[in-house]
Amino acid sequence: MSSYDVKEVLKTAIAFHENGDLDNAVSNYLRVLSIDSGNEIAGNNLGIIYVLKENFEKAIEFFSNVIRNHPRSIDAYFNLGKAFMLKEDYLGAIKVYEQANKLSPKDSSILKSLAYSYKLTGNFEQALVNYRQVLNFTGKDSEVLYQIAEIYYLMSQYERAIEYSLKILNMEADNWKAKGLLAECYFYLKNYKECLAIAQELISENPDRLELREKLAEYYLGMGEFEKALMEFEAILTIEPTNVYYLNRFRDIKKAIYNTNDKNYFKEVETTKDEKYKLKANKFLEKKDYSGLIREFSKELIEHPENMFLLKSVGRAYELKGELEEAVKYYSRYLDREPEDHEILFKNAIVYNNLGRYIDSRKMLERLIKLDLINDDIILLQADNFKNMSIIEEAISLLEKRTTLSCGADIYRTLGDYLVDNSNLSAAYTIYSRTVKKFQGQEDLYLSMAKINLLDKNIKKAYKNTRKFVENKPDDFEGLEFLSRLYIRMRKPKEAYKIWNEIIEKRPKNTRDVLLKSEVLLFSERLEEARSQLQLIEEKDKDWQYFFLKGLYELMREEYDKSTEFFERSIEKDHELFEKDFFFIVKYFDKEKLSKLVKRWERYENEIISA
Repeated sequence: MSSYDVKEVLKTAIAFHENGDLDNAVSNYLRVLSIDSGNEIAGNNLGIIYVLKENFEKAIEFFSNVIRNHPRSIDAYFNLGKAFMLKEDYLGAIKVYEQANKLSPKDSSILKSLAYSYKLTGNFEQALVNYRQVLNFTGKDSEVLYQIAEIYYLMSQYERAIEYSLKILNMEADNWKAKGLLAECYFYLKNYKECLAIAQELISENPDRLELREKLAEYYLGMGEFEKALMEFEAILTIEPTNVYYLNRFRDIKKAIYNTNDKNYFKEVETTKDEKYKLKANKFLEKKDYSGLIREFSKELIEHPENMFLLKSVGRAYELKGELEEAVKYYSRYLDREPEDHEILFKNAIVYNNLGRYIDSRKMLERLIKLDLINDDIILLQADNFKNMSIIEEAISLLEKRTTLSCGADIYRTLGDYLVDNSNLSAAYTIYSRTVKKFQGQEDLYLSMAKINLLDKNIKKAYKNTRKFVENKPDDFEGLEFLSRLYIRMRKPKEAYKIWNEIIEKRPKNTRDVLLKSEVLLFSERLEEARSQLQLIEEKDKDWQYFFLKGLYELMREEYDKSTEFFERSIEKDHELFEKDFFFIVKYFDKEKLSKLVKRWERYENEIISA
């Protein structure tokens, strides 16, 4: 299929997508990826479709593949973070948004999502830091102001919440969410007059929003005004006379006041306790009010300690809030009574793993395996436990056994990564090679294979694999950078310079590009052009690489004392990264120049002599 044909198939896929024919859209996007595995549009749109289908694992797989091929694709990072959020893996979302924020530190959408993710884990302080950063970039933003107000409310700092709610209302006088939060804060501060005035105003402005009447009823209950609370529920039931949730609330309030069980009045509508709890839980979770859920359900557990739904819900709320030790307590209590619940066993294993309690995590996974529940996720988590316990050989053995069965690409990729960590480069290379042949969309591994070739000093093979990577992913900057440096190693600076021109044309200017272009110019012996590039670096961006290149510039000018001075400053910034690059470049110079450097710089005498 030619590049023209690929474009036509992509157009067809987009047309199906826009018309809502998702199945045909998926099949055509997959056709595009079968030829152009790094196609950014096809990969992103497939992920979006699987989000719509609520297959978040599949969505994450496609978005991650886009990022491997296009590591600066902000859209892919944003979509990947969203998929983790919808999966309720908020810590995973934070990791993704932090990476995106490094790439685009002034992107307010990324910062908002990062702040919201921190909020959902209960890390309110970090959420506030990021929301305030958004305000620094955007000025007034009612959505961000509301989030800040709500965080202060959740922290029980009601005066601060009122302050931010009023800021919103100064901008948007009809903002009903801000009014609702304002009423809530006044209620907790026992300023009932202001609270009721706002709540009644909201109902007059939004007569069809039943939750506003329910909230007014709750205020009346909190004030001991039971008759007025009943009147509000009666008003609700005139609109929705068969609503089970509101009927039962009405019944419970009336029963508490009059000690009556008038079944005819309530039309004999009953729900189980679990159904009522699920309704309550959903309300708390919709508001991301994990503290509220914990408070409410903990009280219920005192009266109903045997209720399994309450235990599970409190555990989940603590997990989402980031209080993992508390989550473990409730999950463990749940498992004492339901020892074979697959979902909670795996959740508990993940929480233990995140706490660094790898043996406990492993015990949970072993219980799942005894129940004949074995899948890639369980194996990967088990392998991660072994690795974190510094028994990487066990992790490798476990993954190798899994590859003898039907398994996904993640098993192979992780096995290859672990083999690299264990310095078994030959075996890692074999696994990466098998993965590329066995699974679609794994061409990014050609670059990992090239890096292994370079460690083995097999430049020709490294070049061959890098070319394969770049052919499959021509817009991947990491691959192009690696190819450029290979050209330098192969003493082809002109080819390296061509690659860097291509990179700079394709992406916005940044400090790293200026530094790497300087390096290429130095090896092309265009010293003054390199010096001009280095002068563009601002003081705050002068890292180890800047001083390293300044040293390299002076070395090429045979200013050995100046060169040594800059190299020393580079080492102060990051000696490990300095050494990695230094031992690479010294091989480029002739013996005479290196011998002169040795005389002035004893620190790396043996390495220089060896080079």
